[in-house]
Amino acid sequence: MIPYVDFTREYPTGTGLFYWFLSFFLADAHRSTFIVTNLVVFSLIETANSIIFYKILVAVKGKRPFFFTLVYLLLPTGLLLGPFQCEPLVNFFFFLGILTYYRNKEIFSSITLGIGTAIKWYPVVWFINSQSKAFAAQKNYRNLLMQIAIFVLTLSIFNLPFIFYSYYQNHSISNWFSTYAFHLKRDLMNDTPFGVMRLWGLGLNSYSYLSYLNLLLVIYIFCIKRSLDPLLKTICIIAGALICNQVYSTQFHLWFIPLILIYISRESPRLYLMLLLFLIEICNVTSYPFAFGYTILEIGLFQPNAAIGAAGIWTWVLGATVMLRSLLLMEFFCILFPIESVRIKLFVRGFQGLCVTFVVCFLIYTAILIHSYQ
Repeated sequence: MIPYVDFTREYPTGTGLFYWFLSFFLADAHRSTFIVTNLVVFSLIETANSIIFYKILVAVKGKRPFFFTLVYLLLPTGLLLGPFQCEPLVNFFFFLGILTYYRNKEIFSSITLGIGTAIKWYPVVWFINSQSKAFAAQKNYRNLLMQIAIFVLTLSIFNLPFIFYSYYQNHSISNWFSTYAFHLKRDLMNDTPFGVMRLWGLGLNSYSYLSYLNLLLVIYIFCIKRSLDPLLKTICIIAGALICNQVYSTQFHLWFIPLILIYISRESPRLYLMLLLFLIEICNVTSYPFAFGYTILEIGLFQPNAAIGAAGIWTWVLGATVMLRSLLLMEFFCILFPIESVRIKLFVRGFQGLCVTFVVCFLIYTAILIHSYQ
């Protein structure tokens, strides 16, 4: 059975290829053997990632590179979920792409970012930002087109064989296309602010607008300040996209938080940013797997209005940590996003204040409801 030909997968072709390769060695293995193998492989990859991460900190002239590498290794999300997710594999190529970018090895950077994007989408954000900055500084059309061609060729190597063979065998490419269409059709996840609101009957009738709102925000950040450092711009784009996204998986922090650590290592004031980072991480791992699992025991299946009449303390904890995580991420975005207009700054801070007020009122309201049930 060939992935993307005989069946579809949730993630892009690079991920499917990796697990398909592992299946040749673990085809008849017991489930526990597969889990242990997964744990060992990703732990080894994460060890290599920490070495590359240290070299990135040195390349960007970050302060205390050893300390921040240690923080990276001890991140709660990484310790709990890293060995069981494919993000370490993506980060290996993502980090290599960042390192080679700062070492002015553009061709190798485009190749490694292309491989990373074939596994999961987020390295493409860095690629676009880095090429945008390079073009804004040099106005070199030839180099821009060459890097895009290298990046697209790398992606094609991971996708075209599946497209051609799927069409040859099935007269359809649906098993390949479904992996990309899946994310366009995903329902609102329950570990997001709007998902939590829906559990309590406070949601909107349709959440499809969220994807368009995120798209507009991402396009806006892409288009402004093309000469901005790719690191800062990538952080702002991802943070802006996650604040009101339909999906905010806990494992997103495995690749997002390292970027923030790189930024903090070379900027000031670091203490406040480190405090924000710590609180975001605590909220992240508290919401999932801990509060999420206990919430299922309290309310059963996640569905609209499920918390009404059935919620307990863990359902409240899930809502609180999910809401606080987004508020803290919003604060990060407001600090880092380069806004020069005083009026826009006031508007953003005013909107942030409204969000804080709403979240506080929501948590008080749900706490009162839970107390009334008991």
